[in-house]
Amino acid sequence: MLQYLVFAGALAVLFSIASDALGGLPTIVKAWKYPETEYWSGYAGAMVSAATAFFAAKSYTFTTIAFPIYLIIACGAILAGIFRGKLRRGASV
Repeated sequence: MLQYLVFAGALAVLFSIASDALGGLPTIVKAWKYPETEYWSGYAGAMVSAATAFFAAKSYTFTTIAFPIYLIIACGAILAGIFRGKLRRGASV
């Protein structure tokens, strides 16, 4: 029974990441195509917030750190698009 609950938790985290990624993909694309329409500070704050999960986690298992890792990657992709586009266009960050 315990093995089923552990697997169910990992599966729930995996589906949570997948659903958030599907919803976030248009934002990532938009940040790369039209960086002037996004502001960087919200995504930087979300990255810092997700990084604090590593200090709060009592153990480093898939269920405890997978979603924060995903958030750092997703926000990093958005920030990369924003800064890349703004630097190319010479706009102020």
